[in-house]
Amino acid sequence: MKKYPFTKAEMLKMCKELLNHTDMVVITDRDDVTIRYVNPATLKLLGYEAGDLFGTPVNTIFFDPKDRDTRILPELRRRGSFANYQIVLRTKSGDRVYALASTKRMPGGGTIGIGKDISREVNADRERLEMMYRSLEMKSRYLRGHSERTYEYASLIAQQLNVPSDEMQELERGVPLHDIGKMRVDSSVLNSRKRFKAHQDPQLRLHPENGDSLLQRFAFYTPRMRDIVLYHHERMDGYGYPKGLTGGEVPQLARVVKVADVFDALTTKRPYRTAHSIEWAMGYIKKNRGTEFDYLVANNFLKIPSSKLREIRSKQF
Repeated sequence: MKKYPFTKAEMLKMCKELLNHTDMVVITDRDDVTIRYVNPATLKLLGYEAGDLFGTPVNTIFFDPKDRDTRILPELRRRGSFANYQIVLRTKSGDRVYALASTKRMPGGGTIGIGKDISREVNADRERLEMMYRSLEMKSRYLRGHSERTYEYASLIAQQLNVPSDEMQELERGVPLHDIGKMRVDSSVLNSRKRFKAHQDPQLRLHPENGDSLLQRFAFYTPRMRDIVLYHHERMDGYGYPKGLTGGEVPQLARVVKVADVFDALTTKRPYRTAHSIEWAMGYIKKNRGTEFDYLVANNFLKIPSSKLREIRSKQF
């Protein structure tokens, strides 16, 4: 017979004590994976009925199922406890819940985690970032509508690639913030009429890392969003920035955004040049497959009808 870290009587006593806890409470089995108990507050917040989650993997309630295994569990096993870390949970209907959590390993195995819902604070943070980005657009006219169009192009590419729905949501949240690090770039650089390559300017080269640094303190900033913000200027041939990644080292969502970002930059007016035509920009991406751009991502972008691309470019955001 399988042995648990607590007797049935001990578990019942613990559950009664936690029954009326106003924060979320989740207890796992000694395998650190299987849910043994969730309190009513957790069920209500995540939209489940009593018994729905019992015996299921705890990763079921994480928005990114990999997050607990790669970020939380290793620290928990090493230190025995992990306090005040931010997590993103998934409701039964697929919505996000942001929580500030603390977890402790129990004698004999298993974990107990308590999480406070901070979704309201997170949404307020998102509104502040939206205002920050709008102020960035005021610094440079060419950035107006750039993130929105880049997202629309990236979304079309992702659909062509059959990207899973959870990654599509990460794309939707990450792309609007991909250039937020340009807040630290001087207006004189953003609006320069001098023709130069972005990777040659120290301020512009730092904008992915500056954006990542800025967003680290926000609870909604997930690992996949970080991939977009930090790596959207990497190239397949290793000549991108900030890390000089090559080929498969570049996360897929960053490869998607790379194509969308460059296409929008080429087809819109810049301080130092007029906008290129859609056909010219598509030719550029075709020519640079396998070097600047991921070959598969570029090919799927080129399948999108030019009429659809023209429609997005003409939108006023």
